Amino acid sequence: MKQQLAQLFQKENLTKDDAESIFGEFVRGEQDPITIAAFLIALKMKGESPEEVAGAAQALRTQANFFDKPEYSSADSCGTGGSGKHTLNISTLVSLLAATHGIKMVKHGNRSISSKCGSADVLERLGIKIDMAPEIARKCLDEVGVTFLFAPQYHPGVKHVMPIRNQLGTRTIFNLLGPLINPANPEFQLMGVYSPEYCYAAAESLRLSGCKSAMVVHSCGCDEITLAGSTVVAELKDGEIHEYELSPSDFGLQPVPLDALFGGEPEENARQFVAVLKGEADPAIIDTVAANAGALFYVVGKSATIKQGVVDAKAVIESGKAFETLLSLAEVSQTEVVNA
Repeated sequence: MKQQLAQLFQKENLTKDDAESIFGEFVRGEQDPITIAAFLIALKMKGESPEEVAGAAQALRTQANFFDKPEYSSADSCGTGGSGKHTLNISTLVSLLAATHGIKMVKHGNRSISSKCGSADVLERLGIKIDMAPEIARKCLDEVGVTFLFAPQYHPGVKHVMPIRNQLGTRTIFNLLGPLINPANPEFQLMGVYSPEYCYAAAESLRLSGCKSAMVVHSCGCDEITLAGSTVVAELKDGEIHEYELSPSDFGLQPVPLDALFGGEPEENARQFVAVLKGEADPAIIDTVAANAGALFYVVGKSATIKQGVVDAKAVIESGKAFETLLSLAEVSQTEVVNA
């Protein structure tokens, strides 16, 4: 560890293997708090490389509690959080729309960190058992097409680092890791980051982790696509990463003010959630959700272009069938484990 710290102090990047080894020690509780804090700050001051992020993510996935990864392809729609914008749970809505459209979705999420309502908070309010047993989570995926993996349930080792993160009071590499440590290691991903400077690093980390195709996005201070301005994109496709920007017109949509997307407490978010799934929400919200869902449809290959993805996503919303997907997820998630 002393050697790796010295490297960081000299602004030298660690290898993926070194990062994986060190973060493995962290989540196994094998390092003292002072050493962990020094490492996290030194890494932050240097700037996290894609290899370091990928190594840390691999360590956390290796130490995670078991989830029976399906033999079929799956996807996730997830943001880092930390934007402080208090927008609706758009990535969670995308997961339900995508599942309704035939994409197997493994939603990995947590309770609120910076916002008033995280994915787990709103899903719990809507009747989903967020801490369902892993075998029930797999049953949801198989039968409903979407499941929810509650991050604290699968990554108990993070408890060794949480008090240190809280005391440091600043963003560290752990703020980036949430979307990268899905226990199912999905092949496709739409990932939002809280700052555009991390788009490329996150996309490269996904590539190094074996992700097949992904878009990492940031827009107007948000960890998702918005229609309030341009969206910065790092797209992983065929093993290469392409960086570009998208405007609302690239989605075939008109601009939408950011304040149209502001959410609230879990009860309010749940109400708006249902309205979107039934196709009864404000057009500004529907357009923004469709833009994000359309991007995922494109990433997975369900739609040939992002514009077509938006058209397809709007058709799913207008059908109201995504609300039925939500009800089915709630029902199956409450299933009791049957012991042999």
